[in-house]
Amino acid sequence: MYQRFVQQKTRELAIVLIVTSVVQFLLGFGTLFTNVRYILYSGAPFWGTVCYLIAGTLTLSVRRSPSLCLVKGSLALSILGAIVGCIGIILACLDIVAVTYLKCSNLYLSSCSPPNPGDITVFSIILITNVLLVCVAISLAVFGCKVLSHEPTVPQVYLVQNGVAVPAPASAFPPPTVVFTQSPPSCTVPVEGNSQH
Repeated sequence: MYQRFVQQKTRELAIVLIVTSVVQFLLGFGTLFTNVRYILYSGAPFWGTVCYLIAGTLTLSVRRSPSLCLVKGSLALSILGAIVGCIGIILACLDIVAVTYLKCSNLYLSSCSPPNPGDITVFSIILITNVLLVCVAISLAVFGCKVLSHEPTVPQVYLVQNGVAVPAPASAFPPPTVVFTQSPPSCTVPVEGNSQH
């Protein structure tokens, strides 16, 4: 069942997610040298990167040892990463607008200074990386949803015959019945009390 998740392009998407989040983390330090820093004040390049790194490593670990828990964790963090990326897109757009249009000291446009091209470059790259991260996170979430939607409702039982695992339906094996012929012995714990002398 999890082989479908492994067979899709999840490894490549996870690597793109990890590398792009590291680039965004480094660009977060680049915002320290800009004039307007809405995205820096929010901390989005830093806590968003942690979310993306965990989602990427969970997706890579599903490939190594497939399990339902890892697929669910990858799905949850991919959804969270998409939400974080949307917040980052909004904040990067606010920073670009602030750098470009809010450089005037008064209401008259005659005293406006030109925008710093370095600031616009840093925030534009952050915007592009956020768009890429949102697209990759949504793709990984879609792959995870597809895998989890085809999960069987009956637990899978494996028989090991001559060293070969053979899947068998769980209904083929009745649940064990336990019959008690006598009641279990009662446990008594001595309680230390105040002894009278």
